[in-house]
Amino acid sequence: MGGRQLLNLPTLPFPWAADESLEDPQRAAALLALPSSRGPAAAVLKPAMLGLVRAMSLAQAAASRGLGVIVTHSLDGDLGHAAACALAQALPKAPWPCGLAAHAGLGRPVGTKPWLVAPASQGLDWADRLVP
Repeated sequence: MGGRQLLNLPTLPFPWAADESLEDPQRAAALLALPSSRGPAAAVLKPAMLGLVRAMSLAQAAASRGLGVIVTHSLDGDLGHAAACALAQALPKAPWPCGLAAHAGLGRPVGTKPWLVAPASQGLDWADRLVP
């Protein structure tokens, strides 16, 4: 379903989340401005698609409206995966469960623990996020 169609959804009997529809800034603003009965319950943020700054801005906008935030990736490489992990850790409010599991496209293992490793320094610090 396209982003414009999401703006015209009736009230649904289940929660739904907006993801790629957030790529267009005007559509994202319109989706987040929908009444809670018709709008998304959560925003799915992919920093490789949106950029870190915009993803953080959308996370803050969603949280201010009481929406959940989910951070995930698009099967990005090591740096994109690290960026998604950094975004999830930087959110002012804990996100909903995120899709940040390792995948075959990563060059280095990220460990199997169900939590993120805190960075040891500023920046993406992606090398320190990799857990043996």
